[in-house]
Amino acid sequence: MGKELSDNQLAGTQPDLNEKKKVVKQASKLPSGDILNKSPKVDAPPAIDKRVNVEHLLDYLDESIQNAIDARHEWQDNLETWYRQYRGLVADKSFPWEGCSNLHVPITGILVETLTSRMINPIFGAQPFITAKGASAPNPRSGMMSGAENATPPISDHDKARDVENMLHYVMNQRIKVYSKVQDWIRESFIYGRSIMKIIWRTDVRKYTRQMSQRDIAADIQTAQSEIESGSVTPETLEFLDQMTFLAQNHDFVNHPFIDIEREETTYNNPDWVFIPIEDFIFHPRAIDIQDSPYVAHRFRRDIDELLKEQDIGVYTNVDLLPVGLSNEGSEIISSHGDKLLNDVQTLEEGYQNISHEAADGLENIEIIEWHGKYDIDDDGRMEDIVATFSPGARVLLSVRETDLLHGKKPFVEIKPFPTPGRFESQGVPELITDLQQEVNDIHNMRIDNGTITNAVMWWFDPNSDIDPEIHRPGPGQGFPAGPNQFGIVQTGDIKHSSFKEEELVRRLIQDRIGVSDFAIGNDTTAIANKTATGISAIVNEGNQRLEMMLRNISVGINEAVLQTFQLIQQFGDDEILFRAVEDAQGSLRKINARDIVGQWDIELSANTVNTNRLIKLQEIQQQLELAMRAGPEHINVAPLLKEFFRKSGSKITDDIVLPEVQSVLMQAQRSPELMMMLKQQVDALAQQAGLIPPQAQGAEGAPPAPQAPMPAQGGGFDWQSLLQQVAPMLQQFLGGQQQPQTKPSDPLYDTRTGKPLE
Repeated sequence: MGKELSDNQLAGTQPDLNEKKKVVKQASKLPSGDILNKSPKVDAPPAIDKRVNVEHLLDYLDESIQNAIDARHEWQDNLETWYRQYRGLVADKSFPWEGCSNLHVPITGILVETLTSRMINPIFGAQPFITAKGASAPNPRSGMMSGAENATPPISDHDKARDVENMLHYVMNQRIKVYSKVQDWIRESFIYGRSIMKIIWRTDVRKYTRQMSQRDIAADIQTAQSEIESGSVTPETLEFLDQMTFLAQNHDFVNHPFIDIEREETTYNNPDWVFIPIEDFIFHPRAIDIQDSPYVAHRFRRDIDELLKEQDIGVYTNVDLLPVGLSNEGSEIISSHGDKLLNDVQTLEEGYQNISHEAADGLENIEIIEWHGKYDIDDDGRMEDIVATFSPGARVLLSVRETDLLHGKKPFVEIKPFPTPGRFESQGVPELITDLQQEVNDIHNMRIDNGTITNAVMWWFDPNSDIDPEIHRPGPGQGFPAGPNQFGIVQTGDIKHSSFKEEELVRRLIQDRIGVSDFAIGNDTTAIANKTATGISAIVNEGNQRLEMMLRNISVGINEAVLQTFQLIQQFGDDEILFRAVEDAQGSLRKINARDIVGQWDIELSANTVNTNRLIKLQEIQQQLELAMRAGPEHINVAPLLKEFFRKSGSKITDDIVLPEVQSVLMQAQRSPELMMMLKQQVDALAQQAGLIPPQAQGAEGAPPAPQAPMPAQGGGFDWQSLLQQVAPMLQQFLGGQQQPQTKPSDPLYDTRTGKPLE
């Protein structure tokens, strides 16, 4: 691992064993005899604020959780229904006979997966999918005074916006790995109507003991010396060198060839996104959204070993009070309606039972609730924003502190594809089409049962026979009693054509309710055969309006998650944040200071439309470009259209592909000496009119004119760039005149020797 990487960029990669450090001491004596004075280690704040009344806070937390569960128990009971409908799980069915058709038409699953893909592709189709814009204007380089051309202008946020954009893109993809998390986030929002993501700064520290030989210690000393020689001198590096040098000089490696050294390393020090299942999130009964809710909470599970390790670093306390072997059943609160707290929806059909399957009691999960809300922690009559963590089953408070997030928000973000005005809850795809889904299943199953009876006919018989109706129940291929001395076969009608029409009607109603047509799925070939390309394009464009609205609703939540991630980097990021910018198949390491990215950028998602609309816009630009090329460069400047086309198509080398106007004109002029001479005459004429060079006097007849030195410009030289920009349109007229009749220029050309107009 390169030594130029900071701790937050080492996260997620294999750690280098040469970069491990021993426990830091208060002061160290270097081999030279100098004392390295270090600032004393600041004690971490206690896990439980000393001002809080623990018993009162526990009662308040329990009551708030109870009220939230009681208010949502009906909605929570329906979660299993939506989950089973998405998975295609149906209840047992014995009517009209045992073993009748009981199939599920997977329309709900098709719609959920189709909508998920239509939302994911526009978001991650653009690279980078996050844009950063500086709040201030770019530095005016043209206003620099003469003689200061080589001076370095100050770097503004506008100039650093590209680095911030690449840094965010690198952290999102290489560290957080948001693609899989966003996919689960969006999919669950379509199943249950909303979905939650938690945005945190995660720091993982691992302690271990390493057996080191004399050669290993010498290698560590050499590595530390190389860092010092390269200029990367830190107190930790000097102390590490001091400790390794002391061991190399004083340890008896002859009798004890190995020495045990305890070290700790930071394995992750970056922002992170934690996906929270919908049944694990709690909110105030009167809440409309997360940020306006008086409190929110979420449930998670940790085993005793993880809790003890987090207690060692000061995150939690009172872990020893948690009873080992606390079962999941005992850790749940029972609400006044008899509902258990936050039942696991995701494991209802996975085959798991609500018992522990761990071999050791110390690895059994304990249910923990983290509560974010307002509470008067210092009893001054004013509420503070706090974060409290407790075990509801054991009634043990693990931590409570005032929130340390400078952005002042609750670290939770939600997305709602179909928001309900003025309501926290929202409907998902299964809830929107639950009746229509059931109707499609019934029509499909009845048609199958009809075919079953047609293939295996039912028959009737004499009731005085030995057939027992309790034993021989009617069904396909079975009989039932009828009149005496009679026997016959039940005649059933064929499947009616109206059954298919009715099923098609229900499917159309589902499409109208959700907004996903057969065109979006890639089906409906019969309709395509009967429509023109223009008609199909109009239908697709109208259908995409609903998808555009869903994408915008989802983009609001994802954009807020990205913004909170950037704000965490501003607050907790290292002074020098390193990231890898990959452009044009070349990777490079860039460095940015965390203090320079505080509150100066607008962070937005690149995705603002669905793929079909994006292709339509590209087609429109392409048509404009073709029309401009037909008109010719003497009438229309095509360079801006070319840049816009390549930029919309996602190219990152637009400036390298599209040449500047002046350079393009010069390249065309170099192909023809006549055009080059015209360009020279026009430049001389414009220079004389501007007073940059004096008119050349006419010499004696037959004698060459005397050379004259050009007059220097006021700015210290000729402004050839502005001259070429003036000449470029005129030269384009000459270039375009090779294919069509050339119009006479309005300004006459002058002879450079005589100063008279040319005929």
